Amino acid sequence: MRKFLIVALTAASMVWANVSEPIEIIGNERTWWTAEAENTSSATIVGGNGNHSPISATIVLGSATRPWATVVTALGSQQTGFTSLTGLQSISITYTATGALRLSLSSPIGIDDGTGFRRELLAAATPTLVNIPLNTIVRPNWEGVEQIDVATVLDQITGFGLTVPFGTGGEFTVTSLVLNFGDGGNPDPGYVPVTGITGVPTTATVGTPLTLSGTVAPTNATNSTIVWSIATANTTAGATITGGNTLNTTTVGTVIVSATIANGLTETTPFTRDFNITVSPASTQQFTISWNSANCPYPLPQDEVCMGWVEPINEQWHATVNAGTQIVITATAAQGHRFAGWQGITSTANPLTVTVNSDTTITATFEPTGATGPFSVTFAANPADFSGGWIESPQVPGGYAAAISAGTQITLTAVPADRYRFVSWQGIASTANPLTVTVNSDTTITAVFEETNYLEVIGWSWTNDQGGTDYFTWTSYYDPDSYVDISNQNPLTAALSLGVADANWSQHLGLGAWFADGFLSNLIAIEVTYTADMPVRLAVGLRSGNSTTDYIAQLQPSDVPTTTTLELRDFLRPGHVAVGIDNLCLADRENFSGVTFSHGIYGQTVNLTVTSLKLFFGTAPTDCNPTGIVSNARVQNATNRITVSGISAGRLNLNVPTAGAYTVGIYSVDGRQLAHTKANLVQGANSLTIGNNLARGVAIVRIQGTNASLVRRISVR
Repeated sequence: MRKFLIVALTAASMVWANVSEPIEIIGNERTWWTAEAENTSSATIVGGNGNHSPISATIVLGSATRPWATVVTALGSQQTGFTSLTGLQSISITYTATGALRLSLSSPIGIDDGTGFRRELLAAATPTLVNIPLNTIVRPNWEGVEQIDVATVLDQITGFGLTVPFGTGGEFTVTSLVLNFGDGGNPDPGYVPVTGITGVPTTATVGTPLTLSGTVAPTNATNSTIVWSIATANTTAGATITGGNTLNTTTVGTVIVSATIANGLTETTPFTRDFNITVSPASTQQFTISWNSANCPYPLPQDEVCMGWVEPINEQWHATVNAGTQIVITATAAQGHRFAGWQGITSTANPLTVTVNSDTTITATFEPTGATGPFSVTFAANPADFSGGWIESPQVPGGYAAAISAGTQITLTAVPADRYRFVSWQGIASTANPLTVTVNSDTTITAVFEETNYLEVIGWSWTNDQGGTDYFTWTSYYDPDSYVDISNQNPLTAALSLGVADANWSQHLGLGAWFADGFLSNLIAIEVTYTADMPVRLAVGLRSGNSTTDYIAQLQPSDVPTTTTLELRDFLRPGHVAVGIDNLCLADRENFSGVTFSHGIYGQTVNLTVTSLKLFFGTAPTDCNPTGIVSNARVQNATNRITVSGISAGRLNLNVPTAGAYTVGIYSVDGRQLAHTKANLVQGANSLTIGNNLARGVAIVRIQGTNASLVRRISVR
């Protein structure tokens, strides 16, 4: 048996004939709502079966061939004849629904066989009032039964039903269901809103006027006059509306038109819908397209000098084609010029694809790129004396200036001097290093460097005589049963494997960077960034006569990059050395020989990666106080420091803060001493003769005075 949500009018004989006032069904004391469904579906009334205001329900449609679930109210009992709806003109319903909502009127012949009278309503997120004329409530064709409207069988109506007709179900709430009666069979529904517009044309032809029209639903809407306009979202240029409803088009594409009915949605709100109309070309419509250059029109006079031209198609610069034809146009710039854009169309593409839908003229424009060169390219540095670094480029031999042809790409590398770092470029907005630049004008490019007070040993590199790159080399030592495997120099990556000691032999190994005498004489601290899977020793070697003792600082294991700063006081004398100072804070730094990594775990291999090893230089501490040694060393007073500007023509140009005796040493980047001298220098600028036997490239200068010192990488030119 089909189940319904039934609201029953319980009076045994209820006659509403000749009633002129509307009757509200929702909340009426004579109504009773009941929910029923077939066994795979369900209908649930909020609050259960009964008299509710509003009536809210949830419908779930199941898997049956014809699933149904509904809530209904019946009129009295079927034995009375149900003549009480005579004179009904319309039904007004106020509701919300998550999906479509169906209002049905049942008759004895339709309640079980699916031929009930119905009206579908749209989903509504907010309370919506719809006035439904009787002639829009119909019984559809069903298994050969002819469609009729309910107005013809009012005396047979037995009740009202509410359901969700489609999908898997939904929820609805009805706050008002009003029966509107009249006395002569002519409905007087009051205000009737517009629910839709159909029958609007969807296609048009370019150049052919199109009459816009549409059918307003429902047919008895209170307001139904359509006003046509071009929507603001119009995608086709040249479309207009004349005479109120005539669409005129000049190009193919899509025209969006708006249909508006004043006070159509509510008594104070317009009803508006947008419609897309596809505009096609006329079957025989053709257009002419021509293309040329603003600086080189065709035919070209004999004495004309072109900045650029547009390539012909089939030796022509014009064509007559069918609407919708695509033409590809290419602009070519003459030497010393470049393509600047198109006139007649909004685009900078080159080649340009044009779809011809109207007569069109397109013009290419060009502009000079400047002289063809050569251009002067000059390198500079900040500090200007190149003491902070310099620029290297394969295209600019000598590293200062060159004449470069227009359009040439040059590669620049900013090379910081020791204790400096590269910051940015001036003359071009970039911080990239190396930097590639295309030369199209006279150019000065300056590399800006910032002073530090440390030397980065990892990745310490320079350009060799063959134009390649050499790195500061880490070397190793180990006993026969041990080994050190260096797999990379930048970052420094090595495996340190220590053999097993026995009663006659104590294994040891090391991975070290050794420097010439005096190179580390200004060392005050070391900062290391590393990873290691076992404890590692970092040591500074201290020479004493013909032997060297490694003073050790322990680095703990870490599987992520870890940065540790070690002052001289942190490097301790190993336990097996019976004599000597306890740590390096008051050691004679002239005898520092190098730095090494090692470990003391016999029979084990330590995997070590060092991404940074900074050697900090400064004034020797007077005690072993650990506070501020590194941080204070990072900035030196400009009036109390030595500056150098490189070696040129065998002479070293330098400034010293005070007059006195100074020792100057020049070293190769791998630590070999190249020159050494002592001299009494005046305060301020000095020029020392070093000799002409130094090869051009990079060298290390070490200067030691009474109150100031310097270790720095410099250029030899």
